[in-house]
Amino acid sequence: VLRESIAGECILIIATSTLSPTPTSPPPPEPITAVPVRVPSISGASVRSG
Repeated sequence: VLRESIAGECILIIATSTLSPTPTSPPPPEPITAVPVRVPSISGASVRSG
């Protein structure tokens, strides 16, 4: 359950940042920093379970 919730949050963050492009204003550093931090955790978990 924990893994599913984490993956869901990551997917939502990535989808939101990708689906909501801000041509008017540059992308804030917050999402950029949050995405890479959670990506490695998911990849590591998937590799271990796989």
